[in-house]
Amino acid sequence: NSDIDYLIIFNTSGGTTNKPQTYLNQIKQFAEKYYSSSEIRQSHPTVVLELNHIKFDLVPATYSPGYPWATLPYQIPSPASDWNDWMPTDPSGFNQKLTSANVAHSYEIKPLVRLIKYWNALNGKCFTSFSLENYIVDHSFLNLSSIKAFFYNFWDNFSCGYGSPQYIVDRVQRAKEHVSKTRLYEQQGFDGLAENEIKKLLTPIE
Repeated sequence: NSDIDYLIIFNTSGGTTNKPQTYLNQIKQFAEKYYSSSEIRQSHPTVVLELNHIKFDLVPATYSPGYPWATLPYQIPSPASDWNDWMPTDPSGFNQKLTSANVAHSYEIKPLVRLIKYWNALNGKCFTSFSLENYIVDHSFLNLSSIKAFFYNFWDNFSCGYGSPQYIVDRVQRAKEHVSKTRLYEQQGFDGLAENEIKKLLTPIE
């Protein structure tokens, strides 16, 4: 199966911006009307539409070029608010932000993004790729020098947010437990056991 993320942008230049759930409802109604024979479901903060074994993650976004987001006119659901509110973003400028963060962190940010997105894909895309990328770019990785250290630090600090579906909470907790065991085995000199824990972490959920 292939997974594709799409931002569905609503023009809110009139000044009225509803909560993300309002736009998720509209996206879901549209999909149910025009793709009634397809699998459609909400998976915060997206609506998932499956067509011919291709999954489209439809992410609501708003566009308002005026006050108060003059420099960041786009908004997407914010993980800090459990997807109930918005955070400003600039999709067109994000690549530059990602590149700058990558250079500033010894070129380990892009490999980390790929690794976390791979985990996310194995776990049914619990999160949108864009939200994970934003989290990683905005996170403070201090005094780290290897992809392993960045990976461990990510799981030490990452949280799926209060109110997330239980299956997402379980999968994040499972990842944290595997990383904790991996680190412990490494400290004890059991490299084979540590490698097995990482393999478990990066194995598809059945």
